[in-house]
Amino acid sequence: LSTLVELLSVNLPDIFLQKYVGNSANNIGKYNEVLSAWNIMYKIYNLIVCVNAAVAQGLLPAASFAFGACRFKRLRNLSLHALWVGTAWNVLCELVILLNAKSIARIWINDSEIISITDAFLNNAMYCAFLIMVRYFSITTLQACKKILISTVQSVVTTLVPLPVFSSILYFTDKNSPTRIVYS
Repeated sequence: LSTLVELLSVNLPDIFLQKYVGNSANNIGKYNEVLSAWNIMYKIYNLIVCVNAAVAQGLLPAASFAFGACRFKRLRNLSLHALWVGTAWNVLCELVILLNAKSIARIWINDSEIISITDAFLNNAMYCAFLIMVRYFSITTLQACKKILISTVQSVVTTLVPLPVFSSILYFTDKNSPTRIVYS
């Protein structure tokens, strides 16, 4: 149940975000360029998140066993190792992306306008990428410790609520800046 809620709470808020980015792109008359840049940014962001999800899914059975066997030191060590491995991956990706955003965008497109929009998207989206693993780690550790209700509530509160709220605030305060919405 907790994993289902987590997956729904990750994907549903993206509807708001994409709607606002599309509307904002229409407002400035660059719909195709902005959505092309959005797709590039989304591919790169998903690469980071997929590795975090894989580390979290690998942690769950081992951490569940450690909790069930009352090996709490092992549970702590497994959780902390998953956290530092995922965070190290995020920091590495964040540094590479922030330092080479335009070069990375050139892998998919050669249009200079789309590259500059992609650069802005990536720079706005990647500043806090190192924190992504904290959410996965905490939810997975709570699941392993049979704290399903708390992990479900945390999943909803950290994923389902903030993205629609902050993307709405950012959109309605400046409807002509699609790259700004990605801060949410």
